[in-house]
Amino acid sequence: MLRSLSFEGIENFRDLGGYQASYGPTEFGVIYRSGSLSDMTDADLRFIEGLGIRSVVDLRSDEVKANYSDRTREIEGIAHYSLSVNGNGRLAKDREDMVESYLEMLEEPHQARMILMAIAHVEKPLILHCVAGKDRTGVFAFLTLLANGVSFEDANADYLVSPVYLGKLRARSLERNPDFPKAVMDPDALFMTEVWDRFLDRYGSLDSYLEDFLMMGEDDIRLLKNCLGMQERSYGAVLFDEERKVLVERMQHGHFSLPKGHVEPFDKSPEDTARREILEEIGLKLEILSPKTTSIEYSPYPGKAKRVTFFIGRSIGGEEKPQKEEVSSLHWLDPEDALRCLTHDSDRYVLRWAVQEHSLLGKKYL
Repeated sequence: MLRSLSFEGIENFRDLGGYQASYGPTEFGVIYRSGSLSDMTDADLRFIEGLGIRSVVDLRSDEVKANYSDRTREIEGIAHYSLSVNGNGRLAKDREDMVESYLEMLEEPHQARMILMAIAHVEKPLILHCVAGKDRTGVFAFLTLLANGVSFEDANADYLVSPVYLGKLRARSLERNPDFPKAVMDPDALFMTEVWDRFLDRYGSLDSYLEDFLMMGEDDIRLLKNCLGMQERSYGAVLFDEERKVLVERMQHGHFSLPKGHVEPFDKSPEDTARREILEEIGLKLEILSPKTTSIEYSPYPGKAKRVTFFIGRSIGGEEKPQKEEVSSLHWLDPEDALRCLTHDSDRYVLRWAVQEHSLLGKKYL
């Protein structure tokens, strides 16, 4: 598959797929990196729509965002995340200042954490972009590749190719400023080596940066390290009974969880997946009580990123019969007890959300 995609108005639009990672090749069609999306033509817009993009993370400054709107906002169903980078992508004076500006982007923990958490957690396919797609986008694409176990050489090569795809921006920049620093426009092959050496001197390792400096949790780091792997979608539901008790599964591996299951090709909708999986897994027929949903993301094992969306529901028939290959036993518990026994924080988050939403549905469901 092609890593670089051509558009009429977008420059430097590339796929992070096809690199050898710690778990095998990174997947195509998961994370794209790009320059500005404000100059898109109508044909570009249709092409982007055909890619099935679900999220856009915009790293441009607030001023640029206000003056140059991202045209993907015209496409229904795309979630947009406006995140700022420390330093706001300031124009460096020379090569040394450019090295410092890259490290500056990473030295404000809240901003850097928000960007990496978004890259890990937002629904894919994702476009990560700034103005050129070279500096701000380049730094965080570089870290994402390294986190997934891509070699420094490949991550550096991905960074260095940006100037090749920035012909229009290069021409505009030189027209406005004939003395535009060449080192900034065309970084040399050792540039990111110097950035990375200084990064390691300052933080020790990428893991130390994520854990100790950004204070990212273990599950979040695991997801970031596998976010370029195979993408899996599942749907489930938090089931309530007449007494507002919640159904919790004890799985064969010993952990406690909420019922959910994978999408199959014959499922016509997310609701169909949830109904089918709950009938297969626990023997109960599901009635979905609200169109509202919540989602969690995690990496169940290397090379896979999983997104699970939950509905709120109740049983309208069937017979409790756990699928013995996966489920050991079923338990109807008060929400407080369920919170205590659920194994994963992500499931506890879902349950808290469901209890709050369920209480708003009215006496009919209480």
